[in-house]
Amino acid sequence: MALFGYLKDLENQLTSLGFSTEVLDYLINQRLPFTQSRLELEKDITAISSVYEPKPRFKISYESHRKYIDLQYVLSGNEIIEVNAIQNLMVSKGYD
Repeated sequence: MALFGYLKDLENQLTSLGFSTEVLDYLINQRLPFTQSRLELEKDITAISSVYEPKPRFKISYESHRKYIDLQYVLSGNEIIEVNAIQNLMVSKGYD
């Protein structure tokens, strides 16, 4: 499943998926300058904030998770984030 849009437009969808108001508040209150960090928001929910330059498409690959959910939030600039159904992909590296 993938959700797209501005955070204010996704609030109802995120809430219906079980994301708490603490998670939404964390995202809504992010400000620049932004630093890399790791923060335990609540039981089983960790926010890992990253600062990076997007890579060219030919240098990246899709990823999937069995246990975790990634919530991608672009705070500044822009990035192309591609998604695909897992059944359409081939495993190129085993699960670690």
